[in-house]
Amino acid sequence: MTASLTYMKLLISGVRKEAETVKYGLFPYCFRGMAFSCLALWFAFAHADEVGSPRILVQTSFVAGFQHHDGKRLYSRMQVGDFLELVREPRNVHDANAIRVQWQGNIIGYVPRNENETLARQFDFGNRLQGRITRLSRHRDPNRRVEFEIYAPL
Repeated sequence: MTASLTYMKLLISGVRKEAETVKYGLFPYCFRGMAFSCLALWFAFAHADEVGSPRILVQTSFVAGFQHHDGKRLYSRMQVGDFLELVREPRNVHDANAIRVQWQGNIIGYVPRNENETLARQFDFGNRLQGRITRLSRHRDPNRRVEFEIYAPL
């Protein structure tokens, strides 16, 4: 992909400042062995959300403990694309790496225990992570009803 084509994609997605960085400062270095990094940046910029802020997808998970919290009551109001707030709970008695998942201020569950260690470390380092619903299902297992992506905004 040429630098000018990437510049156009960034301008179209509303990321003008980052587009200028790519056009004038970043792409000359990409062609010196940093193609993978540039591909990751292009992916983040090209897949910017509705307000134009770029992000990097970290992982996709299901909400654990959905049936034990407000998720059951709120499920009919949730929609694919809805923002999910992720809140670190370092003092959780059941899991020292616990990360609570909230929808519109209501607890709907947690990031699964077997998938939260690296994310907890990122929160502890001060990095912001956010979530977004990617799939809703009437699955028999309540822990597979809400699938969401976790991403780092740039």
